[in-house]
Amino acid sequence: FELLRDGVARVSVPPTVLREQIAIRSELQARGIHIDGRRFVRTIPMVRAHACLVRGVETAGVEDLVVMQHAWADPGEARAFREVVFGHANPIAAKAERIVDEAIVTAENAIQSGDPKNGRMAIAKIKAEYLPGFPDLLKQAEQQGLPIADIKAAQSRVQDQMKRIANELMGTNF
Repeated sequence: FELLRDGVARVSVPPTVLREQIAIRSELQARGIHIDGRRFVRTIPMVRAHACLVRGVETAGVEDLVVMQHAWADPGEARAFREVVFGHANPIAAKAERIVDEAIVTAENAIQSGDPKNGRMAIAKIKAEYLPGFPDLLKQAEQQGLPIADIKAAQSRVQDQMKRIANELMGTNF
């Protein structure tokens, strides 16, 4: 444990990362999301830990700012947080999150209709329009040296929307 703690403490956070962190805070505040200064400062150790434990590096990068999305628990602000943080830390993951949002809207519309036919059409739309974009996003992230875990998680959440439609409208497991 002490070795891990010492490794995290040795991670440097360059000014470019701190500037992006401040830009994230400013953008969130512009959207009406207040960020307490003390809580904001507490995200720096999270950024260090991500750099050390996830990426295995001794200098934090902008991509390590993705952990900031976990610093606030208000579910009403979670979507805006992900959008802003990923927009700065991993723009490709931000694209994946927008696909998730579209899939959720498609699923909601189908489920609210109560019509299994609309459910089948929504599943077909998700398969044809949303899921095919993920291999390219994963490839782009790998080429740019960005983390792919968030993109894979987004892909899984899109697939979950198809399961949700099948469960709620057709009474089957997908």
